[in-house]
Amino acid sequence: MPLYRALILILLSIIPAFSESDRSGSWQVSFTPQYITSQSLTFGSKGHVDFNDRSGWGFGVGYNISDFITLDLNFMSSTGSYNGSVNETNGTISTYSGSMYSSSVDLAVTYNIIDDAFTPYLSANIGSSFVDSGIPTGNYYGGTCYDPWYDYYYPCYGAETHTTVKFHYGAGAGLRYDFKNRLFVKGGLNVNVLDFNTDTLPYFISYQISIGTTFR
Repeated sequence: MPLYRALILILLSIIPAFSESDRSGSWQVSFTPQYITSQSLTFGSKGHVDFNDRSGWGFGVGYNISDFITLDLNFMSSTGSYNGSVNETNGTISTYSGSMYSSSVDLAVTYNIIDDAFTPYLSANIGSSFVDSGIPTGNYYGGTCYDPWYDYYYPCYGAETHTTVKFHYGAGAGLRYDFKNRLFVKGGLNVNVLDFNTDTLPYFISYQISIGTTFR
């Protein structure tokens, strides 16, 4: 069963009769697991990268301006693997694979379509994404690290990796339900476009379920 259908069935199974919402003027915090689908990006004559499915999590802090409009500040992270190829200047093709880490922070505005505890929603967001490719730069570092658990210092070493920070923007849609005890759950699909210089639109699709609470 596709994940988006499972999200809809989960939300519908816990929703009682509709009631008027009480979101207006409340703050909210939420925890959000996410699943990001695979994507292939081509960088002209340089080569391509295939990102595998990956999972992650995040949290958000928001304010419900009204029953219809919500502003959120979201922090997300994910880990996964990838593989690809590079077209070398001598005409050969080199293949590679690795593990990556990414994190993002964005500002989102959500429009809750119905003034009810249960409502579909539409959202838009802009933000910044940090991507660590896991590929060593060839530079190594050493120093002294501190272990707060056992209260001692020890020598530590590591290798620098190629990282980048990219602007992103996106949009989403889904369903939300607010319980009478101020808990809420929402689930949906989000599409983010990262500022990569690729032949095709560099978008990434994620499925998210948020569990949170509202307060005044």
